[in-house]
Amino acid sequence: QLQFNIFTGYGISKMTGILLRNPFLYLLELENIRRNKQPKISKACSVAKRAKTRCVAKLHLSRNRGQDSTSEKEEVAVTNTCYKEARKCLKIAIASSNKRCWKEILETIDVDPWGKPYKLVSRKLQGPSATANMDPKAVLRITDALFPSCPPADALILPVEVEFPPFSVEEVGRAVHRAQRKSTALGLDCITERILSVVHKLRPAMLTGLYNQCARDGIVPASWKRARVVLIRKGGKPEVARLEEHIKSRGGLSPNQHGFRKQISTDDALRKLQQKILAAINFPSDKFCFGPSPISGGT
Repeated sequence: QLQFNIFTGYGISKMTGILLRNPFLYLLELENIRRNKQPKISKACSVAKRAKTRCVAKLHLSRNRGQDSTSEKEEVAVTNTCYKEARKCLKIAIASSNKRCWKEILETIDVDPWGKPYKLVSRKLQGPSATANMDPKAVLRITDALFPSCPPADALILPVEVEFPPFSVEEVGRAVHRAQRKSTALGLDCITERILSVVHKLRPAMLTGLYNQCARDGIVPASWKRARVVLIRKGGKPEVARLEEHIKSRGGLSPNQHGFRKQISTDDALRKLQQKILAAINFPSDKFCFGPSPISGGT
């Protein structure tokens, strides 16, 4: 049996440092494994070793071709044989590795049906976009209808008096506490969040009164407006927190709305539907009627 370390020392000594620095260079999958620094690469070592041996034998064969002496021809023949054997072993190793990986993918279907197998199949079945095969004139008509060009108009600004509940001391305290946990850059006034936290603890009515006066009079100090602001949308910070409180104070939301609400989700809606179905089965009445569905054709 061919040993895979034949001509390895000769090839490495003659090659540049590329193969020595990147032993997984010739297999893209193994290169990705090396970059991710995953510890479980023992199965890939045999394939990488075969690839390395093949490259070394090919280099040795290419350098020995064209020589005329008998000993050199014998050496070329031996090198050619080594190269063919290494190439054959590499193909076998790649085929067995592909078979093993495919078997592992099939075994993960029962564990995670929405995992990698689902993504592979859905990527293959994904068709072109809706506008890819449309007529260019139809696309222009649709875009003109959805985004009509309107002449510029001067905006008419009218003074609007809006009544809103003032900020409470607890609400300002929560905002200051959230700001204190961040490591943001200082403003033009060079006042840090820690200073605001200390001021609010000593005199909580100061910041609360300042913010309420600014919101009530509609006047913001000019120094607060001097900044280069880049708006970056971040998660976990709902922009409609006060809007939701306003809706609740005016009568609340509909009890049939289960989405986008605190502690109420679509699972609660399904649970209510299940309770109604069980109640209709156990206690028949004129309020419920089971029959064929006109949409799906079922019951």
